[in-house]
Amino acid sequence: MRTYAVRVSRRDGGWDAGIEEVGSIRVPRLTGVEAAVRAHLALLAFGDAATAQIRLDLGPQLEREVRAVRDARQTAEAASRIAAERSRELAARLVGQGLLGAEVALVLGVSPQRASQLLAAPPDPGSSVAASAERTTSSKGAKKGAKRTKGAKSAVPTKSKSKKRAVKDKPAKAKKRAVKDKPAKSD
Repeated sequence: MRTYAVRVSRRDGGWDAGIEEVGSIRVPRLTGVEAAVRAHLALLAFGDAATAQIRLDLGPQLEREVRAVRDARQTAEAASRIAAERSRELAARLVGQGLLGAEVALVLGVSPQRASQLLAAPPDPGSSVAASAERTTSSKGAKKGAKRTKGAKSAVPTKSKSKKRAVKDKPAKAKKRAVKDKPAKSD
């Protein structure tokens, strides 16, 4: 498959596109260069117009700037991945030491939601967080197993909602009794 290098340059509110070994065309927008080049190649009866690779050449100055920006973005993404991994490791270690999720968020300077994401994220197999996450998971499982099952009585006394309802219902029951005690009207 052939690759056509297309040298583009800005002029008079549009773009000049010089197609290597073919000729030049003018397009109003940079986003339309590829379609215009393919149409021009087809018009000139190039058989590979639909399948050819089109590579934009932005010129040496702009190409250097674009390359520098891409390199900076890759460096930032790598640093972000490292920071996230370290955050996951520290969050897991803090939970292993008994801190709650909200406390982990406070320590790390992140929102409680982000702390939850960090704690829920699967660790990299080769990192030290894998072992601490396993400890955290097994301790959570023990806590979950300790929860009461449906119908089981708790050893800890709790306030009953039914008592609250009974207090609210007493005046209603008293009114009903009062109505029953009144003599019926005679016609």
